[in-house]
Amino acid sequence: ETRQKLLADDAFLREHCFDSAPAQMMRWVVSSQPKYAQDVDLVLKALEDGLKWHEVSSSFRTDIEFCKLALQANCRLYLQMADTLRSNYDLARSALCHDKVDDELVLEATDRLPQLLVDADVMLHLSKQRQLDIMQETLQFSSLSIRGNKQIMLHAVEIESECFEYCTEELQGDMDIIRAAVKHSDFGLYMVAADIQFRHPEIVVQGIKKTDAADLWDMYDEVNPSIWWSNRDAVEAWVCQGGDWVDEDFNPAFHEDRDLWLAVASSSNWKEFGYNASSELTKNKEYMMQVVARNGRLLEFVSDDLKQDIDLGVMALGNQADSLAISNLESKGYDFIVALTRHIQSELEVHDAFVGEFLCAIYVDRQHGDANKQHCNSTGECLLPMLNQGHETSLEWTKNIASYVNVPLGDNLKRYRQAAKALEAWGYW
Repeated sequence: ETRQKLLADDAFLREHCFDSAPAQMMRWVVSSQPKYAQDVDLVLKALEDGLKWHEVSSSFRTDIEFCKLALQANCRLYLQMADTLRSNYDLARSALCHDKVDDELVLEATDRLPQLLVDADVMLHLSKQRQLDIMQETLQFSSLSIRGNKQIMLHAVEIESECFEYCTEELQGDMDIIRAAVKHSDFGLYMVAADIQFRHPEIVVQGIKKTDAADLWDMYDEVNPSIWWSNRDAVEAWVCQGGDWVDEDFNPAFHEDRDLWLAVASSSNWKEFGYNASSELTKNKEYMMQVVARNGRLLEFVSDDLKQDIDLGVMALGNQADSLAISNLESKGYDFIVALTRHIQSELEVHDAFVGEFLCAIYVDRQHGDANKQHCNSTGECLLPMLNQGHETSLEWTKNIASYVNVPLGDNLKRYRQAAKALEAWGYW
């Protein structure tokens, strides 16, 4: 009796039952309350929730307009419909343009209605939904109206570089299409015309950067030869990615390109620096300081005039304290290691003295003098009272003094400490 009362309570069913489990409720109540089987909104909600097509009343199953609404709710209902409905172009098109379309549905609809494959809206939607298998199978046989449609082909190329070859000749020269294709590591630059490569060398650079080191030589001949001679960005990308220097193809001026070799120094192919950077660069101390700051192992390749340079040794060891960097230092001889160690010790002592005795003796907080003493070596007496103008002011003045007398601070201090730690670890401290 209670069950019958609940089933007869329309407001209760709609609010508490159909909202939470519409498909199951539709199955339960239609036998006793057939009116719900004719309620379009409830039936559509139930179909979206998983109600089978054969469970819908026949009056709905033969109504084309209702079928369209049903496919909007659940596109896979297309596979459950009668043959006559599945052969209806408008219904098939509605199913394929659904956001949840899948391979099975696409294959069924296009097999029955091949003309769907030349429908620009359908193909555009499939490309946006990343229906890759279907796109690859159909684009090669599609009409020019499809293969020349930039929207469709751009989406297709964005998800699969192979789709580029199905573009019309005009689209294969479109920079948006080319840029989408070259983002893929498997895209062959041979497909981009030589004149386009020359006018847009950034395409070549991006292609090189996307190529695995093992595949570099396979793509070398795909590049317009004039680019190797004229474009330093392409050469930089090539060498940084792992390619060898090609003397007969690369412009000799690139041997002296500072930015190119700094980039190489930071790459996994850093040894090319030692083999191909010009002697003008390797004998320039200021430049080599930048180089070894990026890669301490490149200390090996400084010119003979700089091999005993202490500053370069600190820079290298303070930024790359691995076994190879230590080995490079050891190759310079025991006397160099001793001189380097003494220099680092001296600089750290200068810093400690400056901070512990001089800096702390400038700014003396009379209210917290005892607290300050635990961090300082000073007596607590202000040595330079004219500089004792408050913490922030005194700090700025002492920084200027430290800079003037070359006391190591900031990154420089960090390098000295790192170098000291490395020397200690290797038994030289």
